[in-house]
Amino acid sequence: MKKLFVLLLALSCVGFVFAEDAAPALKLTGKIYGAIDVVKAGEEDAQIVMGRSADSGYEEAWRTRINGAYTDGDYGMNFRLQAGGSTAPTFTRTFAWANFFGGMLNVKAGYLYEGGWMTQGDAAFGEIDSKGGFSLSLKPVEALTAGAYVPVTTTYALLEDAFKNIQLGAAYSVEGIGDFEAGYLGSAIDDQSDIFVGFNLTAVENLSAQVEFMLGNLGAETDIAKIVAYDVDTLGFYQIVETVEYAMEPLTVGFIGYQTLYTADDAALGMSLNPYVEYAMGTVSLGLDFVYNIVNSLDQDDDSDTPDIVLTEDMAENVGNGYEITPYVAFALGNNTLKVGAHIGEKYAEIDDTNYTEAFAYFEWAF
Repeated sequence: MKKLFVLLLALSCVGFVFAEDAAPALKLTGKIYGAIDVVKAGEEDAQIVMGRSADSGYEEAWRTRINGAYTDGDYGMNFRLQAGGSTAPTFTRTFAWANFFGGMLNVKAGYLYEGGWMTQGDAAFGEIDSKGGFSLSLKPVEALTAGAYVPVTTTYALLEDAFKNIQLGAAYSVEGIGDFEAGYLGSAIDDQSDIFVGFNLTAVENLSAQVEFMLGNLGAETDIAKIVAYDVDTLGFYQIVETVEYAMEPLTVGFIGYQTLYTADDAALGMSLNPYVEYAMGTVSLGLDFVYNIVNSLDQDDDSDTPDIVLTEDMAENVGNGYEITPYVAFALGNNTLKVGAHIGEKYAEIDDTNYTEAFAYFEWAF
């Protein structure tokens, strides 16, 4: 990894010396954001939690983030420095980049962010965020992007394992119709590679619509007798995601849907159905978010190191489905945001003490 950052520095310096098309420019942005939550779960006493998001489930403390972008013609360097609560600041999305052949080829090296061929809906299949390595992105014509990412970390003792984890992708835009994406996510672990495709509709004014599909863990175990012995990360699955939003001021309505089916025999079909609505009145917005989960996997306990298990259809009936409703009011204060609301829900209908109420106040200051 040290050699990688030497390469980063060298690549940046080459850019600083030879780029003459435009004056070098450094841009800094950032934000401080987080939430105060009052959580009442089941029969437990209410407790105050400092989080970093208005979404339920986050328990990391408030976050401070500074983004930097240095550009010198066809070369540059990006970085993100962030810290949460009492944790030490760390660098993410820190990489050097260079364009060649009039921008036809883009090369990045470092802790990358790469989204040139990711799907554009809620799932964002193919997104590469703060992963060590290098990427090549080729744009032979304006509408087509194709690329590859190769990880460079201390995790892989053998070079061949790094290349087994290669990610390949492509995106093609059709003017007046939409964008198409496809990719392959390799894995050095047997039977854990994925393929994905996506479509982003651009033909309808005021409508944003994406469909994403992933076939995961290719070649994984399908024997029903082993279903509870394998966690969800090792079983093959199909997943379809729909993201739709229609905005006509002052009203915005939308829907996010996930359907997941594991390839193991008799595995239950899982769904997440999430309609939402928001009404804006100047700097104030009123919103309502509803999620209904048809459950096909189960948290075995609160330990994040313990894998979820996939449920058969009979097992799913004994667990029950879940829901969450979130009313909120949001205030736009220049570059700042204040959002106040509550999550009210139940994780599993047939399991005692999985209901919860979480009141939150979320604030974001951007600079």
